[in-house]
Amino acid sequence: MRAAESGQTWQPALDGVRGCAVTLVVLFHAGFSWMSGGYLGVSVFFTLSGFLITRLLLAEHASAGRIAYGQFAARRIRRLLPASAMCLVGVMVARALGEFDGVVGLRSDLVGALAQVFNWVRLTGSGSYGDLFAGVSAATVSPLEHYWSLAIEEQFYLVWPLAVVVILTLNRRGRASRPRERSVAVAITMVTVAFALLAPIIAAVFGPDAAYWATPARLAEILMGATAAAWMAAGHTVPATASRLATPMLVAITLAAVWLPSGSGPAYAGWLPVCGVMSALLIIGLQVPGRIVTLLSSRPVVWLGSVSYGVYLFHWPVFTIARQHDWVLTDPVPFGLAVGCTLGLAWLSATTIERPVRSRHWNLSPTLGFATVVVVMVAVAISTIPETRPLVAVTDAVFTRVAITPTKSIEALAARPQSATAADVTTVVTTVVAAGSTDTLPVRLALAPVPSRPTRLLVVGDSTALAFAHGLAVWAAANPQYATVSVVAREGFGVLLTGTITTWDGSNFIASSRQMIETDVPAAVESLQPDVVIVMTTVDDVTDRRWNDDEGDLSPMDPASRSRLATAYYSYTQRLITTTDAVVVWVVPPIPTTQWESRAMRDPERYETQHRIIRGLLSVAGVRVFDLEAWMMAQGFHHDSGWRPDGTHLSASGSLQLASQVAGPWLVNVALAGR
Repeated sequence: MRAAESGQTWQPALDGVRGCAVTLVVLFHAGFSWMSGGYLGVSVFFTLSGFLITRLLLAEHASAGRIAYGQFAARRIRRLLPASAMCLVGVMVARALGEFDGVVGLRSDLVGALAQVFNWVRLTGSGSYGDLFAGVSAATVSPLEHYWSLAIEEQFYLVWPLAVVVILTLNRRGRASRPRERSVAVAITMVTVAFALLAPIIAAVFGPDAAYWATPARLAEILMGATAAAWMAAGHTVPATASRLATPMLVAITLAAVWLPSGSGPAYAGWLPVCGVMSALLIIGLQVPGRIVTLLSSRPVVWLGSVSYGVYLFHWPVFTIARQHDWVLTDPVPFGLAVGCTLGLAWLSATTIERPVRSRHWNLSPTLGFATVVVVMVAVAISTIPETRPLVAVTDAVFTRVAITPTKSIEALAARPQSATAADVTTVVTTVVAAGSTDTLPVRLALAPVPSRPTRLLVVGDSTALAFAHGLAVWAAANPQYATVSVVAREGFGVLLTGTITTWDGSNFIASSRQMIETDVPAAVESLQPDVVIVMTTVDDVTDRRWNDDEGDLSPMDPASRSRLATAYYSYTQRLITTTDAVVVWVVPPIPTTQWESRAMRDPERYETQHRIIRGLLSVAGVRVFDLEAWMMAQGFHHDSGWRPDGTHLSASGSLQLASQVAGPWLVNVALAGR
């Protein structure tokens, strides 16, 4: 906020703080593992905004005796709306050109971003912020994920001037021992403390996503800056020694950005107000001359800060498009090109749109007219965006219709038909597994004679298992006399529960996998008494992991890691066999063709290591292996986008075709054959 807008002296060092904050965010979003907590840059932005806005409001009241809410709102609209609308239009143009066609709910994301409620859109959805950094496909990531923080700031701007007016009114006279300005500062401090205490309570009651996305949970960081501004407005001169605060606070914020994990940790437990304290102390330390003031006032840093709003707006859509086109942003050249494109767009936006509009001396009425025209035009454009079907097109009603009916007793299956059924099919698949041949895989299997009752199929696994199961469920709905299907699946499910995933922050996935293995699956097995338990997991078991510092990070190809993975698979298989009479079927998942952000995850050898272990499970009595990888390779479907639009999950049509032609009949035959 420069002097032309605020009427106060421009401090270039504060623009420098903006430049540093946006640098943390950009490095974090690029995926550099050493900047796993770069989201703290947003917290710095929050605190700086609270400081500047509150300083402006209190200065206006001190000079004019009132706060002109209409003029304040008009300034905010002129400052923020043009670039934000330009970014939304750019995303829609990119969508029309074929980008983001795998992003489910893009239209609702656009509406949420335009209405400045994106954080609530995300909070009421099914995903989490940590999921963005947990190996999800680039094809499914929304280009508007970063609008959550802009929404929180806009909501603050809407309410805070009115709150300040109330505080000023309640402290109209002050007391002899406490002048009005000091009373106002005390009141703002009390509000700040209240919201700081509220943040961990929200995290404990409503969970980590609420701690990160909910406006009340993040207000304390903004109010830390407001508190600093209020005490300075109360006449408290910043002593020269305060300059000693700036350097250690900037270092502390940077170290925290390097140290904190991306998808878990204090940030998701309501402790971000601590970062707000550090940011506020940094701002206070920059109010007096010092070396760090000189450094942050250098021309390149100040220039970056002056376009930081545009950099923040445009970097995420640019990065998302880059990843969808196989750019690995942690490599120097792709990173440099993506950042260069971002800076170019930010500069273009600032010089051609933001500054010309911001310099207009419109009062509220023409500003609202301008905003109405822009919002209506963007809203009309949003209405033309086609809806995107989920890559994992799960229909809950189908699963409900074909779900296994819980029972405590189970009638015997009919004797296995003597036509070409289970024995022949099992031999075919076993031969393929043992010899690695693909030329004998069947294109289509005939259904066996109708059994005495539908077979009970329980699918256990991750999101790829869910997509696989959906086709089975649709097939079972059309063939109710043959099968019923139930599913226990969670995104990121894996069987290897030890070690720490280092490819991305997978702590939440390990915790949910343990919940499935120890509680959810045993309960389902006991209640549903399945004939076949189908296990499928694709990605999380083949990430890099660390078990101890001496070994360091290990890939699945390392002997120690491979041994632990094999032990986990064998142990879980034995656990299933001893707790159920069902046949255990492991699915060999097709190797993903997803263009992973991490180059290591694109190495087929890590998946082949997993596949060799799964195929080796055939040596365990009562186990069958369905070699989906071999079948898809043989049929030419491995790289077919119609089968796997995102390169990982089966499409609805592909999953149904697989179930109808091979998987459904084969699993029925396996159930009839028994162990």
